[in-house]
Amino acid sequence: MTKPEKLIQSYVLEKFFVSTAYRQCSAAIESPPWYYETIVFSWDKETKKTNGILEVLDSGSEPGDALVSHSNTCLKYFVQLKRSVK
Repeated sequence: MTKPEKLIQSYVLEKFFVSTAYRQCSAAIESPPWYYETIVFSWDKETKKTNGILEVLDSGSEPGDALVSHSNTCLKYFVQLKRSVK
């Protein structure tokens, strides 16, 4: 299996780390064999390390779709965090 290629990475209010990469599907019969995957991690700004996976999303097979998915995911976690602070 080939190493995933990073498309975009974002930090959301220093609480979440969102990464979207182009990766090979691990299922032998999956179509398409390559796709974009977005992963959301809890982020510790003090240690600069992730603290576990919160969500994994299939972001499609086209880079434009993957960027939209990444942006929407960042917005979702931004809004979630802002609502919890009120």
